[in-house]
Amino acid sequence: MGREKYISRQRHVYALTFQRRPWHVYIGQSVDPKRRLLQHQQSGDWDGMGVMILTPLTVYTGTRMDVERWELVWRVRAQACGWRVYGGSNDDGPYVVDPLKRASRDDIRMAKRCKWPLRQTRSCRSWLAGVGALLTLAFLASQYALVQ
Repeated sequence: MGREKYISRQRHVYALTFQRRPWHVYIGQSVDPKRRLLQHQQSGDWDGMGVMILTPLTVYTGTRMDVERWELVWRVRAQACGWRVYGGSNDDGPYVVDPLKRASRDDIRMAKRCKWPLRQTRSCRSWLAGVGALLTLAFLASQYALVQ
C-alpha cells in the first residue's frame, strides 16, 4: 500500500453485497477490484455472510483520499435507496454506519445524482401505490357487476 495512496490514478468504487444479509452493503475503492474482492474473501472479516458479490459503481481518477469522499457520497446514495451501510469490520464483525453523520450538503447533493445500480428496497410509497391499484380494481369490478 505505502505511497500508492498519494498517487493520482484510476480507482474503482464498488459495492460489496452479501447473500445472507440482504439490503446490507459495504462501499469501498480499489485500483484492482478483483484483487480487492479476494482480499475481502480471505480476510475472514465477512465470514458467515454468504457469497460476496462485488458490483462496480464507477471509476474516478485521484488519490485515495480524493476518492474517499466519493465513497461517502455512494454510501449516502445506498442509504437513500434503503440499504444498510457497513463501515467496515472489526473484532465483533461488520458494523453499520450512518453516512449522513459525516456527509456535507454537497455530498448529499452529489449522491442524488448518482444512479444506484442495485435493487431498491420497497418503500411505503410503493406499498401505498399497490393498495391504491387494488382498491381501484375492486371498485371497477363492483361497477362492472352492477351493470351486468
